[in-house]
Amino acid sequence: ATIMSGSSLSLNHDPAPTRSHLGRQASFQERGSNKPQYTQANRSNTLPTDVGRKAFAMRRMKQEIKDIMSPTPVELHK
Repeated sequence: ATIMSGSSLSLNHDPAPTRSHLGRQASFQERGSNKPQYTQANRSNTLPTDVGRKAFAMRRMKQEIKDIMSPTPVELHK
């Protein structure tokens, strides 16, 4: 859950590398460790339970993949 929460924030900062690394678990782990303070804040404030956290992370990850696969992934968020 921690890894996926961290990666969602990175999508808006550097879209090109994210698109090329789609599906590589290592890249998600690196992105997650780059911004641990954001990840901790999101997890503690939004969903206090582990089960809810995992379900939320899975929904976010699936939405990220849809955004990455679409023609203009980052513009949709701005």
